[in-house]
Amino acid sequence: MANSYYVHTRTESVNLAYSFRCEQCGQESGPRKVTVTGEAEERNYRKQLNDAEEDRVRENAHKNLVKKMKEIHQSVTEKQIIPTDFPDECPHCHKPQSWAVAGLKKKMFENPIVCVCVGIFFSLAALLVRYVDKDMDYLTTPVIISYKNLTLPTIVRV
Repeated sequence: MANSYYVHTRTESVNLAYSFRCEQCGQESGPRKVTVTGEAEERNYRKQLNDAEEDRVRENAHKNLVKKMKEIHQSVTEKQIIPTDFPDECPHCHKPQSWAVAGLKKKMFENPIVCVCVGIFFSLAALLVRYVDKDMDYLTTPVIISYKNLTLPTIVRV
């Protein structure tokens, strides 16, 4: 018999005010806002949470919000990387700012296509090195051979 449960999600959010001077036109952006949210979920077999569970979920959502705010603060002050949550387009000339590009560096390898391309690049580079210099003693290809009587495979270098 399959067990069923309910997922109870709570969020807390805060609006952060920020402004910047455009690197292209030199004008102030004026006050802008971005919403930062913290989320927590509780899986329970009941449709309604009791007071203690409700308090725990709200407390976890608040903790996640505080954690995200600390990460944003640390990223901005220590690493000088503005998160991608902050819109970077100038309201006057509509040009993107260079500080937004730094935030994209964190997300560079989150895209699976980029990871596959990097993997293919390194594989082709390794094959190229292998076939250009055939007399390499330091690069060998391991071949795994297993026998019925052996419990561990034997590695033979070719």
